[in-house]
Amino acid sequence: ITNARLNSELRDALKQAQESDQLKNHFLMTASHELRTPLTAIQGYLELLGAFGELVDEEAKLRFLTNARRACEELVLLLGNVMDTSRVDQDGVSLNLGPVKVINAVQLILEILEPTTTREKRPVEVRIPDDLYVWVDDLRLRQILLNLVGNALKYTPAFSKIEITAKGVDGDTLNERPLSPHNHLLDMPCDQFVIIAVKDWGPGIGAQDQGRLFTKFMRLDSALNSIQRGAGLGLYLCRQLTEAMDGRIWVESQGIPGEGSTFVIALPRYTDKD
Repeated sequence: ITNARLNSELRDALKQAQESDQLKNHFLMTASHELRTPLTAIQGYLELLGAFGELVDEEAKLRFLTNARRACEELVLLLGNVMDTSRVDQDGVSLNLGPVKVINAVQLILEILEPTTTREKRPVEVRIPDDLYVWVDDLRLRQILLNLVGNALKYTPAFSKIEITAKGVDGDTLNERPLSPHNHLLDMPCDQFVIIAVKDWGPGIGAQDQGRLFTKFMRLDSALNSIQRGAGLGLYLCRQLTEAMDGRIWVESQGIPGEGSTFVIALPRYTDKD
């Protein structure tokens, strides 16, 4: 029996190692492709300016520079997700917790994304009480929001609306929401939370895909067929950071095109009594 068990454990370990190697190989292929795309765009626009700068008008020059800058922004986000994921997996998450005003964090993210929302004429509706605070790492919260709002802009049609809302709830109310098993909140050390929701009106996400959205290197078939880029690390990183701050993240969607998806994070609420 001991030998049989040992053989079984060895087979399981070998299978896990092979799956790990496959994941790493998949990541390297995906990351190299995704990083090469914005780099090629930057190189192309700079070469156009260098070769034909004296021949093109100012409007064309501005368009080239704007597109090159956007490619730089995408490259920075991709590299940031890759490096942060590596650090989180190896060393865990380093946090500097404190009270953070939710509306301030959201406004900072919208300022970063303003060139995109302006260029694509994307209305962003924000409904967040001015006195709502969370107990989190300010930088990590903005990193999560940047990924979620950035995805909402990236994978939904131009001109469509994005909605960002927040409200306070207690733990009992939160536990009544239909979460997946790994997001159950009964063991959370806090009984007051703030729910921050990012709602889009894109293609939606089917129930069969929602459970694996927050895993490493995960990109849905619709995203793989999209012109948009990504390494499949953003939502995984969002989950790791959210849970490190005693929160949870999930998605709500019926998978119906045009009705979109709502990505939700629940974080410990901070009040003057804390």
